[in-house]
Amino acid sequence: MLFPYSAELFAAAPINIHTILLNERLSTTKKLGYNRVLDFILQDVQDNIIHTYAPLPRQSLTFQYDTNSCLFPVNEWAWKAHGNRDDFELISSDPIDIVSARIYTRKTVPLITSTDQLNGKSIGHLIGHLGVKLLKSQKGITFSAVTNGESMIKMIAKGRIDAILGFHPDTLISMHRLGFNELHYSEKLTLFEVPIHMVCHKTPHNQSFIQTINLRIKEAHKKNLLQSMLGNEAQIAPFEKIHSTN
Repeated sequence: MLFPYSAELFAAAPINIHTILLNERLSTTKKLGYNRVLDFILQDVQDNIIHTYAPLPRQSLTFQYDTNSCLFPVNEWAWKAHGNRDDFELISSDPIDIVSARIYTRKTVPLITSTDQLNGKSIGHLIGHLGVKLLKSQKGITFSAVTNGESMIKMIAKGRIDAILGFHPDTLISMHRLGFNELHYSEKLTLFEVPIHMVCHKTPHNQSFIQTINLRIKEAHKKNLLQSMLGNEAQIAPFEKIHSTN
């Protein structure tokens, strides 16, 4: 069944989606979790979509200047907070899953339950990670920026860093894939936790687009499809928080 999609939108220019490459969750060569989500929510509009793929820093900046486009996967608050972008008028789809920033250490050392425990430690983090900004006021931390979660796990395995500031569940997915099941984290310390959306610049064209994919997102929630798409490690956004379930 085709979901409602206006003739005006078909006639308009294609939707440009700046898609963020994520080693464990979104790829140009594999069907990872977010690839499956995109296939599902875009199935009614796939002939009118142009994808570009690049790492987070580049796509974030491209989206900023391409004011008719969309960005995925992302959170509006996090995107605005990272670059002082409060003046942008954006619209977000219904939530898909939840991503958080946590501190991971080896199981041979105590859990980090407070940022005070990070004093004197070296921490690996992804380039462009908002969590680093939240820790900048903490004294005595040495930061090591890397381009992917796999590199961070190899660094902590070799003792080159004391902890990982990582996205959850991405870090766990990397850990399981590499067979290095020696990291733990405390539920008591979460630097931030945000729902993930398709985020677009607010235009009539994009508003019609968001309205259409929201129907598929609601369907995925109602049928409990997202966990199988995203994997057991993913935290699915609570269905009751979606503003309309009709």
